[in-house]
Amino acid sequence: MKLPGTAAAILLLALPMGTSALAQDWPTKPIEFNYSGNPGGTSEVISRVVVEPIAKILGQPITMLPKPGGAAGSVSVEATTNLPADGYTFMLSSNTIQVLGPAINKLPNYDPANDIITVGRMTISPCVIYVHNDGPIKSLDDLVAMAKANPGGINFGMAGYGTVCHLGQHMLASALGIEVNTINYKTNPESIAGVLSGELDIGIDNIAGVIAHVTSGNLTPIAVTSDVRVAQLPDVPTVQELGVADFNAALWLGLGFKAGTPEEVLRRFEAAMAEAMADPAVQEQLSNLGATPAYLGYDDMKALLAEELATWPAVIEAAGITAQ
Repeated sequence: MKLPGTAAAILLLALPMGTSALAQDWPTKPIEFNYSGNPGGTSEVISRVVVEPIAKILGQPITMLPKPGGAAGSVSVEATTNLPADGYTFMLSSNTIQVLGPAINKLPNYDPANDIITVGRMTISPCVIYVHNDGPIKSLDDLVAMAKANPGGINFGMAGYGTVCHLGQHMLASALGIEVNTINYKTNPESIAGVLSGELDIGIDNIAGVIAHVTSGNLTPIAVTSDVRVAQLPDVPTVQELGVADFNAALWLGLGFKAGTPEEVLRRFEAAMAEAMADPAVQEQLSNLGATPAYLGYDDMKALLAEELATWPAVIEAAGITAQ
């Protein structure tokens, strides 16, 4: 039976709105944000600086929910992926969660690189390679010369197992073609004390852990591991600048949604995030927390994630790093 034009129009209006129409109205209710870690921790504090202005831009409140526990943020991933992909739940993403953790832990039926779409990057936290002021190593060239003259005789320290700095140290030694004696401490203060005492010839650590000793003049940074210089150490070159092509080892933090979230929602969120990250006040707050503002949008994050998925698992396998 063919309906009259008016009846057909009424019937069409009565049909449920499609995904596209719903996405165009997004958001129409409060949003939830999952982050791995505890309230008051680094994850929450950094995220809040960006998430709160995004909430104002979108015109809806965003509730921050701690999801501690699990291997490399797996609890937060599961809390996000167990809910509908409707744009009303998102999470703190990172290369630890989407790349490093899965490559090390190899959990069954767990694929955050594909299950979570990182819409934008907020910050990078590179590692800094540092030495004692009175030590014989003053540059990467010195490190290479001494390591080749005494293979395995350079004590290279760090803290944390399977961290970006741990992997960055292995990647650096491989790129430089040297063999070093890797000494892994449980805590940052222990590894720093090792360099200060002369037990270690050189160390690698996150900037937040080293910056006070650099400022006081006890330690000298010789390079940062990101692909760009950082505001906290503007005069310190990157490893790339010192001749190691394409070297990049930095923790990044971003904001991600469950795969399958409507493209219109992701693009609208991306625009709100870009606006928030462009605010000088937001950038200053992030820098004051020891993080380097380094916004990347949706498309650039796809490329970065693909690059890291092609790099880090191979580094992890070559270094023999497994779940502990």
